[in-house]
Amino acid sequence: MKDVWKSGSDAERERAFEERTHAMEPGRIRGLTSMSEIRRGLILVNTGPGKGKTTAAMGTALRAVGQGMRVLMLQFLKGSWHYGELDAVEAFGDKFVMKQMGRGFVKVGTEKPDPEDVRMVEEAWAEAEKAIQSGAWDLVILDEINYAISYGMLDPAKVVQSLRNKPDMVHVILTGRNAHPTIVELADTVTEMRQVKHAYEKGVLAQKGIEY
Repeated sequence: MKDVWKSGSDAERERAFEERTHAMEPGRIRGLTSMSEIRRGLILVNTGPGKGKTTAAMGTALRAVGQGMRVLMLQFLKGSWHYGELDAVEAFGDKFVMKQMGRGFVKVGTEKPDPEDVRMVEEAWAEAEKAIQSGAWDLVILDEINYAISYGMLDPAKVVQSLRNKPDMVHVILTGRNAHPTIVELADTVTEMRQVKHAYEKGVLAQKGIEY
């Protein structure tokens, strides 16, 4: 049977999503008297070629902080640009901490990633795993970790194993294109951003406050 999440068209994925959503409507979930009975930390994935994966994660982080939760966001590859959110989160003190763990853009394609970038990704993952397993954070965002995995800089099996063993009430969001199939399978919620059009196609460069 064809796996539409891996190889299907946008239309096939949309139909599959609608069918799954319909099956989960109230009254169709067996064995529960109310949706409020389920309380646990979720694994969420923001992936796809469209804009907004990191932005959506930050929106969830803002909501979490508003609910009195502590949030840690580790940006696996970012590091060369100064993004507006780095200054914005300072207003939240230790309730919302954001760290850039990389050097910025990395070599991909026919060129192997720079060993220094690989080392920094491994250090970022070590910090991420420690943070997740500590239970000190209610929400941990692994920004651009999907890129690091797809570029061969991080073993997805290690990530999956750690997520399986995380504390029950810790939420984790993973962002970036090309989410690994094993992570998609494990996740509770997967959102695929689809690009309809982008200002860049008209020659408009990245805008302050919008892209960074």
